[in-house]
Amino acid sequence: QKFEGQEVRMVEKAAQADYIITAKAETQKDISSDILEKNYELSLVQLIIDLQLKKAGNVEILYKQQVTEVYGYANSAEKAGLNAYSNPKLQAKLSEALFFLKRKILVY
Repeated sequence: QKFEGQEVRMVEKAAQADYIITAKAETQKDISSDILEKNYELSLVQLIIDLQLKKAGNVEILYKQQVTEVYGYANSAEKAGLNAYSNPKLQAKLSEALFFLKRKILVY
């Protein structure tokens, strides 16, 4: 909703789009998770979101950004992953990334 505005209109069908935005989100066990599990029985995961912008009908990537530095922790990796998605830092990081993505659309 924040992405759409007067200069950008979102459509559901790729055939109607001028640009295609691809978003992929996944959680990965953080490198320090093993130490936390051993000492405190806590799992730490990092949420990584990859954003790409392509012109419709073209395979060339015009813009690419990765949202990182969003973490979640809990007593299991599954719960830690869910906590990462509810981390308040996610909203700020994602808003910033979408701002730059929208700017690229307006430039092209």
